[in-house]
Amino acid sequence: MTIRDERRKALAEIRSAKAEINNQRFTAGITDEQRDKLEESLLALKKIERQLITDIKKELISKLKTDSKPLKELSEKIKESTEKLNVVAKKIEKAAIAIEILIKAVEKGISSGLL
Repeated sequence: MTIRDERRKALAEIRSAKAEINNQRFTAGITDEQRDKLEESLLALKKIERQLITDIKKELISKLKTDSKPLKELSEKIKESTEKLNVVAKKIEKAAIAIEILIKAVEKGISSGLL
């Protein structure tokens, strides 16, 4: 199993545990101390969940950056090789630019805490 798969599995388990904690902490008959422990656990799980999500986003940005570089290089080569393929090269270049814009938007969202 890959790290990505392990992260997804961990996120699923965290979300399941959070749901169960939410159900239990409002159950009649538990003590204030038990409720406090459940709330502490919930906060800890939320913190780990946010970190895992941040790690996944960073990994995605890194992969997009790596994968988009050859597109730009390829579009330049196509432009140089023939005028007929210029339309294709421009479309590829637009796609590469759109990916770069997406990367910047996600990075800005992460740095501002929106994502």
